[in-house]
Amino acid sequence: GGALEVNLDGVRGIFGSFPFPFAQGNFWSISLNEQIPLSLDVRGGANETTIDLREVKVTDLVVKTGASSTELTLPAKAGFTRAKIESGVASVRVRIPEGVAASIRATGGLADIQVDSSRFPRSGDRYQSTDYESSENKVELDLTTGVGSLDVR
Repeated sequence: GGALEVNLDGVRGIFGSFPFPFAQGNFWSISLNEQIPLSLDVRGGANETTIDLREVKVTDLVVKTGASSTELTLPAKAGFTRAKIESGVASVRVRIPEGVAASIRATGGLADIQVDSSRFPRSGDRYQSTDYESSENKVELDLTTGVGSLDVR
């Protein structure tokens, strides 16, 4: 029933949070308890991020990122997951594990949007698994980007 807020901050340079030109940056590896249902809010700026939630019970997920590259693997056995991903100038790749149904809404300004329509056929303004309503494990995914690419498989 509690909440934990963790802030990880990168190398700071003479221009505030903008890193020095030759800084190596930071690498963080964070593990989460696989048994406890979680709500996650991940916010990043100019970064490269890999988030693998395949074994984690995430029920609510928000990812907001700026000029970045993000690869996200959604939970495989969380029941119902609601995920919202917002990006600026970015490349976002989302992987939905086999056996997980999805209902996907993807919008973008100047964006290349690719969704695996063999797995998630388009229906109106959404892409949706044919077994979405009856599936035990499913995700409702809302993707918004400005400039860049969205790829969902």
